[in-house]
Amino acid sequence: VTVRFDKRQSSWWGGRFHYTWSRLDTDNWAEGNLYYTAVRQTRPLNNYDFEAEYSRSLQDVPHRVVLSPIVRLPFGEGRKWSTTGLTNVLVGGWDLSVVATYESGFPVNVVAITDNTGSFGGTQRPNWTGADPATSGDTIDRLNAYINPAAYALAPAFTFGTGPRTDDRVRTPFRTNYDVAL
Repeated sequence: VTVRFDKRQSSWWGGRFHYTWSRLDTDNWAEGNLYYTAVRQTRPLNNYDFEAEYSRSLQDVPHRVVLSPIVRLPFGEGRKWSTTGLTNVLVGGWDLSVVATYESGFPVNVVAITDNTGSFGGTQRPNWTGADPATSGDTIDRLNAYINPAAYALAPAFTFGTGPRTDDRVRTPFRTNYDVAL
């Protein structure tokens, strides 16, 4: 959804609002995002069954909002103040814009520390226990306990584990970014 709220060219304000609601499922096992790179965590579980990698993508961002208001500053030729002279040259004709981006987090990729599959693939996923992997509280306060370990159990030897490539029940922190342009 894109809403443009520009007024006439002579108006003192305008801007845009974007909202994206999406879902991204892939079997692309070598992907990464801001929190993961194409390293051990994103290797395929079974090199002979890439279809088993189909799950929520590590790049899935279900909600994204971008606000970009633009304010025409009232200084300079054709504007309210400082229309002539040196002040027109120094401060005239400027616009101010802020781009604010708000995104929900990425799904988390959970792997077992040890690989006892016997497949030489280098990755083993845990079994899901049915417990909720999300923990409550402020993100900063729970950095050492961001994921509930009771939600996962080590898979038995020579099995791959029941967990998919990503667990969208728990996501990385909400992201906010601000850019200012003058």
